[in-house]
Amino acid sequence: MRTSFLLYLAIVATVTMSITQAASAQEGLPNLEGTWNITDGRILYFDGSTNHFTEDFVSFEIRIIDQNEGVFGGYFAPVHEDSAAPGYHGDELGGDERYALLGVIGWDAETIIFADVDDTSSVLCDLIDIDTMHCTSWETGERALVGRMILTRAVK
Repeated sequence: MRTSFLLYLAIVATVTMSITQAASAQEGLPNLEGTWNITDGRILYFDGSTNHFTEDFVSFEIRIIDQNEGVFGGYFAPVHEDSAAPGYHGDELGGDERYALLGVIGWDAETIIFADVDDTSSVLCDLIDIDTMHCTSWETGERALVGRMILTRAVK
């Protein structure tokens, strides 16, 4: 009887600790909502026949507008009307174009992954601090690309 009671207490303590840890993990998630700008980076892309290095990083802003616990939605868009990006969309990007993205914050609260909803682009980021991410990106297929960039949160 005493052994059963001790076993019961051990199970209750384990379950309680698990629930507390799960709640603490949720509380520790960073709030990523806001506008993020590419402040540095480089992209190598394939135009269907040749590899090309971009002369400079592509000017995009990434807007995270709807975060719920560890998942979020938003969009990315060119910053200037004359912006053009390599990859599938090519010179079509510009003006008021917005491309939906979905994202997730990893269990470590430092790994961030987001994907272009309408394309094969993916981005993997390390959260350096609450306002800086170091990212690598890739897109597969006919207009493949790889790149790296630094995202910095815009001042509110």
